[in-house]
Parts: sequence; C-alpha cells; structure tokens
Amino acid sequence: MIFNLNNLQVGRRTTICKVDPVGSITALMGSRGAIQLFFRYTFNNNSHSIKIGLYDKFAPPRSVQPTPRGFSLAAAKLTATTMAVAHQASLSAGGGGLAEELQQKKAARTVAQQAAASLKTYTVAKLCEMYLATLTNKNTVCNVRGVFKHIPTKILKLPAKSVDTETWIDVMRLVASKQPRTANKLRSYMMAAYNLARRAKADMSLPLEFKAFKIVSNPFTDTLPNHYEGGVDKNPLKTSEMQEYWRYIKDLKGVEGATLRIHLLTGGLRILQLLRLKKDDVDWESNIFTLLDSKGKRKQAARYSTPILPVLRKDFELLINQSPTEYVFSLPKMLKEIENSTLRKWAHRAIEGSTIKGFNLKRIRSGVETLLAAQNISDDIRGRLQSHGVSGIQNKHYNAHDYVKEKLHALSILQQVVTVTPATVIKMPGVA
Repeated sequence: MIFNLNNLQVGRRTTICKVDPVGSITALMGSRGAIQLFFRYTFNNNSHSIKIGLYDKFAPPRSVQPTPRGFSLAAAKLTATTMAVAHQASLSAGGGGLAEELQQKKAARTVAQQAAASLKTYTVAKLCEMYLATLTNKNTVCNVRGVFKHIPTKILKLPAKSVDTETWIDVMRLVASKQPRTANKLRSYMMAAYNLARRAKADMSLPLEFKAFKIVSNPFTDTLPNHYEGGVDKNPLKTSEMQEYWRYIKDLKGVEGATLRIHLLTGGLRILQLLRLKKDDVDWESNIFTLLDSKGKRKQAARYSTPILPVLRKDFELLINQSPTEYVFSLPKMLKEIENSTLRKWAHRAIEGSTIKGFNLKRIRSGVETLLAAQNISDDIRGRLQSHGVSGIQNKHYNAHDYVKEKLHALSILQQVVTVTPATVIKMPGVA
C-alpha cells in the first residue's frame, strides 16, 4: 500500500511504502512544499536513512526513470529496491550494510579530492622554487632562476606530477628554437628537481615536503640533450676581429670601458663569475684576483686565481674606488652589481660601425683560447686560465700552485697580440 502524499505534514517524516527485500520509502515535506524521498532500513537496532531524491508530482506515475525535477513514486521504489538489494549483498559478504559502504565511498572520495587539491598546490612552479632553495651558491640560484623563466606560465601552474615527458619535450623544443644552450640547461635543472622529489621518500637528507609531489618517475629520464651546431662558442673571434674589438674599447671611458677591457685581457673569463668578483678577493700585493667556479658537480665552488696585467691596474682601481657595493663591478648611481645583460649591451654598443660579423661577447672566450693555442700555450695552461674544470689527481694535489706565472705569461702574449696596431701601408706615387 502506498501512502497518499497529499496527506503529508510539514517537517514530519512519513513512511510511504515497504521495499523488498528490506526497508521502506519515507517522505519529508519541507516548509515550501518540496518533498524529499528516502530509503530507510534498520540494522543492529539502528535506523539508517539514505536520500533518494525529490518527489516530482508531475512525473508520469508509472515512469521508472527520474525526471530533471525528481522521482515519480515508481522510480523512487525502483531505486529503493536497488539500495535494499545492495544492503543485503553487503551483509551476506560480511560487510556493515549499505550505509557503511556509502560512508566508505564518501571517505574515499574525500581522500581523492584532498589528494587532487594537494597536487594542484604542488605545481611545477613550486617544484622549481623548492629546487632553488636547495642551492647554496647565490650566482647559481640567479642563473637557474633565469633558465626557469623560459617555462611557459601554463606549464608552471600544472601539478608537477601531471606533466609528462612529451609535454616537457615540447617545452624544450620551443626554448631550443631560440636558445639551444638554454634548452639543455632547462633539461638539466628540471631533471635534478624531479630527482629530488622522487628520492625524498628514501633520502632523509632531503626536505620532507618534496614527498608531497608524489613523483614516482622522472619525466626527463628518457629525454636527450639538444645537439646543436653553430653555437657561439664554436665560432671564436679571429685574431684580427679581437684586435678590431680592442681598438673600439681601448679608449672607452668610465665603468663601461674599464669592465670591457678587463674582461678581454683577463682571458675571456666566464662573465657571471667575473662580475661577482668581490673587492676583498683582489690581492694587490700578489697582483692577482680570485674567483669562485661553481660549475659542474662540485660540492663546493673551486677557487682559481688570475694575474692582473699592469695595463689593467688603473681600470681595476677606478672600478674599486667608485663601487658602492662589496663587488668590484658595480653601477655607482644604481647601487647594484653589473648584470650579464648590461655587459653584453655595452659590448654591442662599443662596436657599432665595426666590420665584425655576428659579434657576441661569448665569442671572446673561445677567441682567446684559439689565439693562445696558436701561440703555443698548452692545453693545460689555457684550461687553468679559463677554469675549464681541470680535475683528477694532478688538480687535487697540486692546485695550490695555481700556475700564476704561467697564466701571466699567457695573458702577456694575449695583450701583445690583441693590442697591436696593424701597420698602415702608404702607397708611394707611381708604385703599383
């Protein structure tokens, strides 16, 4: 027998009909007349009520499918019967009945939602920031952060776990189209970041928060570096071009000229390392300065010394005297160190009108090495002068010597060759 829904009282739960094999359908009218239907059953002397849905008084009475507005009684009874069968099946399998199973499913959904929300927090951007936090060298942090800026914003916002290898390949391909070396750096840094997150569950030395990324495999493992041709380091300045470059900068005034001349006549040292030279690392008694080389897989940055040619002493003194910071290379009016991009801009501005094609400041480094090789300076001394990462037993036990005399000899040759003024040929009248 089915209860007449017209007789319902507001706020009072009323049994409408029985359900096979167990339970019944109950109804509850709200203050605005809407009727909510429930499947109700008793288990272990406890009453359980599970929502079916709203009653649709306009639905066809025999319809067993719910409408957009709700359920007919026939549809509600079919749904309740399905629930009753599921309840009995749960009991037969040793479970706690339908209510318990629904509670477990709800809990599972909550956990899944929380996990999904957590992954949205642990994005590629957060992984990058946490990786940067593990780096101890200020210059390295600056360099890596600059490389990370090439990652598209839409990728940075994604959960790190969700970005697959193919997606990262597309990112690196995009970067490589304009800056091939940067693409390789991005690959290297992101591979390291993902490895930290992957290892966190087994490596107690790593910050615990890395575990929250849930990284099981590194998407960069199957990627390959970009093997590009024609990079600037593979196109060294010719001796004649370096001589021309010197003619453009030799009389350049102020901080700009002093910095460009020092960069050239100290052997084309790595720009970022040179620009981070501190005043305290200039030894006037020994006439040398010392830099830190953090490249490679070193746990600690390697120190290497470079002699100061007499021709550069005034330039060094000018820079040190006007610098408002602890660094030698600084902009006095801006109270900050000179940036890599600033030095490049100065160099390009200095050679306006020159005949040098495809000039790039990095070409000076490879140009110096090529020039010194032609002057019979050994591979070892050239490597030590430019800090090419000399390693092994020899470096480990004998690097205290630092080859200052040999470096000074090489730099003196560099100065002699680069600063020479080509002879001007004057044609005599009547001479072909």
